This record gives sequence, C-alpha cells and structure tokens, in this order.
Amino acid sequence: MNSLTSKIPNPNPSSLSPAVISSTAAAANSGSTACCSCRHQRRKCVSGCALAPYFPAGEEANFENAHRIFGVAKILRILELVAPDQRAAAMRAVIFHANARSRDPAGGCTRLISDMQRHIDRARAELHRINQQINCFEMQMAAAAANTLSDGAALDWGC
Repeated sequence: MNSLTSKIPNPNPSSLSPAVISSTAAAANSGSTACCSCRHQRRKCVSGCALAPYFPAGEEANFENAHRIFGVAKILRILELVAPDQRAAAMRAVIFHANARSRDPAGGCTRLISDMQRHIDRARAELHRINQQINCFEMQMAAAAANTLSDGAALDWGC
C-alpha cells in the first residue's frame, strides 16, 4: 500500500450507522463490479456500501473529483447528517460542486452562480424594457381609440 492510499480513510460499512446504509446500495451494487470508492481503496465492494449508489463503476471522474475536494470520510459524514430522503440530492450537490471546482479551480460553483445571476439580471432588465414598451403601446392605442371615438366614428373590433 502506498502512502496515498494509507492516508485515505477506510470506511468500514459495518461501522456506519444503519441510516447511511440503504437498501438502494445493494441494488446499485448487484454484480461483481466494485463502486468507484471501493475500487479506489482497493477493497471489495460489499452489498451495504454507502457510496455505491452515488459512485457506481464507470463514474470514476465524479468520484475522483469528489474525493479530491471532500474526501471519503467527509462524504460519508454528509450522508450520515442528511435525512434519508435528501441523500440523493445532497450527493448530486457534492458531485456538482466537485466537478465545478475541477473545471474552474479558482471560481468553482461561485463563478457559476455569479454568471447565472448576471444572466438573470439581464433577463429581468429586458423584461422590464419590454413591459415598458407594452405599456407605451397600450397608451397609444387608448389615445387613438379616444380620438376615433371623439370624432363620432364607431370602432369595429370584430367582436
């Protein structure tokens, strides 16, 4: 075992709280292929592996990014702290954050959020301008209708 693997926490599934080990782990890990976490730690992936549903075989990039940013121990702690019905969303957020940080080490999610906020602000400004134009056109139509009616001519709107 090299020095890198010896520093990685060894999450023993039997030491995890029962709340972390879900029945979906067995379903997601049916077969002989180890999940990315167990493969990274060179361990056999057992049916109760807490990370198997979130890092199945073939998604090594997601696991490597999450492992680099958070580490296995912190990911397992997040799973323990989150309610069972929120675990999938929490892991999607962890993976998204890790992948964003991998693509943009300086900005990560913060830069993405700032970019989206600027986009929203521009869209709101455009919506405001369009609403002003609509109000202007409605006032012009009302004025034109008032002028036409004051001349004694009836408007036929086709109703």
